[in-house]
Amino acid sequence: MRGRGKYGSTAVVWNGERFHSKKELARWQELLSMERQGFIAGLLRQVPYVLIPKTPIGSAVKYVADFVYLKDGKRVVEDAKAFDKASGKFLSTPDFKIKWKLMFHVHGITVVLV
Repeated sequence: MRGRGKYGSTAVVWNGERFHSKKELARWQELLSMERQGFIAGLLRQVPYVLIPKTPIGSAVKYVADFVYLKDGKRVVEDAKAFDKASGKFLSTPDFKIKWKLMFHVHGITVVLV
């Protein structure tokens, strides 16, 4: 397991599963509870989406969603991101910002940041 992430997050292992941060693990546990209570269904983690297919000049570009589930019959795609209280913004890399836009453009999915 690696050390700290780009924004100071520490990877953790819970029930044999690796999470990129304590925040991601906490959200997973919250979603598991919501699924047990019947508020959401079909909970999955680390779901890959192809944004640009493989081409003769390069490999496919993918986005891996932290969490995907159904709520009120609609698919919800979430990504756990650090939040900077000073700026009031989620912290993300330039690559993520492009992939976030491509998710909407290619799949019609707005990724929810938590």
